[in-house]
Amino acid sequence: MIDRWRGRENQRLREIEITVTGRGSVEIGGRRVATFVVTQRPIDGGFHWVRQITVERPHRDVHSQYYPAGLKEGARPFTSEVSALLQDASCTKTE
Repeated sequence: MIDRWRGRENQRLREIEITVTGRGSVEIGGRRVATFVVTQRPIDGGFHWVRQITVERPHRDVHSQYYPAGLKEGARPFTSEVSALLQDASCTKTE
């Protein structure tokens, strides 16, 4: 993974541990979608993400929380949510 905020050149490359920590669900456009809860954390510590990825294929990141290094106890992480899932009909697999 490339850390766009830290250092230069090789210092920007970070080894990331990705772990599926459970299952969950999120509501998107009035529809409840089953998700895998995935944690991404650099091996050297600091910041991390908790993401919800759809169980249904194609897997999509539908909810992300970013916890920067040094986030104070009780402070809110940065959150990104999907409000609608659209799929181009030309991308639908037909058999």
